[in-house]
Amino acid sequence: MRPEHHTLATELEEILRRSLHEYSSAGQCLDWWRDSGARTMAYRFVELNSLAATALRDGQSRIAIINDPSLVHIFWLLDLNSAQVQQYVELLLDSSILRSFPHTKFWAVYSQAIAAFCHMPVTIGLKPKLVGYEKFWEPYLDFMAGSISRENFKASATASFAARNGQSRCIDWRSLDGDGKNPVRWDFRFASIAGKAEPSAGADGPKTGRGSA
Repeated sequence: MRPEHHTLATELEEILRRSLHEYSSAGQCLDWWRDSGARTMAYRFVELNSLAATALRDGQSRIAIINDPSLVHIFWLLDLNSAQVQQYVELLLDSSILRSFPHTKFWAVYSQAIAAFCHMPVTIGLKPKLVGYEKFWEPYLDFMAGSISRENFKASATASFAARNGQSRCIDWRSLDGDGKNPVRWDFRFASIAGKAEPSAGADGPKTGRGSA
């Protein structure tokens, strides 16, 4: 039987995928997210995933832990409280989890940048040479790591969004960031980061009191 936290992660990703293909901005998705119970699902996922991680560390279970950095963006969009987000981000950096469920070099640094953006004590490693689709994610990593300004981030993210949605060389297998064959209508990474960075401005993000996240 599939673990509940795996099912919840799949359901949350599907809710986001529908949001990106059927709506034109994060702000337009608020009613859909509320009616779908996405926020409740996210809290339940974090709780169960953390319990599974504890069992894995204690040698009581080998159930796979979900440590996908991109889920953090969904949590920011859903306005989860900072304690829950930090609980999940800690798993992204946990060496005992990474031994069994390692990240690529890119996602390892991306996870460290997320932690830094959440004001957690972390050392951000050197950015690896980017290959393939990773090049489209560079502006988000750079801004969260504090290496580019807000103005440069907006320009770079806008350019990345247009480029990846218009090309067919790199395929977006999850249909979340977009490619030329299956473009998305808005940029969930930019909307979530901009909303967290500047609660009152919101950019294209939802107006849901982002100060708690």
